[in-house]
Amino acid sequence: MGGGLPLLAMVQRHAYALKLTDKQASEIAVWRNQHLKTSVETRRALRQNFMKLRQAALEGQDKVSMDAIAARIDQGRAKLLSMRIEQITLLKRVLTPEQWKQATEWAKRFEHRKMERFKGMHRPMMG
Repeated sequence: MGGGLPLLAMVQRHAYALKLTDKQASEIAVWRNQHLKTSVETRRALRQNFMKLRQAALEGQDKVSMDAIAARIDQGRAKLLSMRIEQITLLKRVLTPEQWKQATEWAKRFEHRKMERFKGMHRPMMG
């Protein structure tokens, strides 16, 4: 959801540079471990439902059938978005204001570099 490296993963990857305490690192790791299985299962279900929706469209299934699949996709997206918001809330609570500022600056820089790298990949179609 939403491009880029999730902030929680970035904070864990740069724990040393952020000077996380053992308590901070532990709280973050516990949250991640508690939610990892749900995240993986939800992403898998989303992929499967997108494939089912594509197949239903190709088979010409009725709108009711496709709406049911779309509803499951919406539920999965909402679940992942809710988890992303929980991550941010956790990090804002656990990190010091200085650590939070540093982590968000890195995330912005990472996203900017990612966008620059992919900028030239999309070329207009020649007519």
